[in-house]
Amino acid sequence: MMAEDNRAMPSSEEIWEIYQRLEQETGDRGYGSTLDYFARDGLQALTYADVVKACEGRRLRRDGWGRAAHHLRKLYRPGYWLNYLWGLDIRVRGVEMGRGGYCKGRVDVERNGGKISLGRRVELGKYVLLQTAPGGELVVGNDVQINRFNILSAGSKIEIGDHCVFAPGVRILDSEHSFKSRDILIKNALGTSAPVAIGKGCWLGFGVSVLKGVQIGEGVVIGAHSVVKEDVPDFAIAAGAPARVVGYRD
Repeated sequence: MMAEDNRAMPSSEEIWEIYQRLEQETGDRGYGSTLDYFARDGLQALTYADVVKACEGRRLRRDGWGRAAHHLRKLYRPGYWLNYLWGLDIRVRGVEMGRGGYCKGRVDVERNGGKISLGRRVELGKYVLLQTAPGGELVVGNDVQINRFNILSAGSKIEIGDHCVFAPGVRILDSEHSFKSRDILIKNALGTSAPVAIGKGCWLGFGVSVLKGVQIGEGVVIGAHSVVKEDVPDFAIAAGAPARVVGYRD
């Protein structure tokens, strides 16, 4: 669902003027730059008909413009604008995102009947996956940075405090498959889950994995590629697989 906007819808001629200005200012005909520019410049105010007319009526199929036309047609697909809205409240298929939040690129959302709530000024990097199971809940606080290739998967509940920073490749999973019985295929085994909570002001390094039932305190730093299976106290520095406390912040 798109945010309400009271601005007048521009004509196809005005859209074409924006296209031309884009080319003059950036010299880049690539569709990625086009989408990024228009997202920041207010393309959410345009109608689908205007976009199609501008794209197809000006011979834009050559070079990068053809790809731009192809991608611009998708603007009204449900959930698409979750990837490109800046500074707006977003409520897409049960996803709530506070003001000032934005996405740097494609973000995959698999709600599956669960609830996803993102606070104010949350930054989502490219190729982030936000996932819940039926009845699961993912709650992210304010001013949180979630970098590219992060996976947040909540079968029960994942809660992330304010001002946390997650490096690329972080995985937070509150569920796992059961595999003890050799008589049941792993893919058919019932999973188990336990809530995960991460306190405010934490920094999780590159490739960190946080597993089910873990409670991480306030201001914790987790070293790169660590696997966190046990609770970590406030202001601790932990590293390793499995992660162990190696010190405390001053």
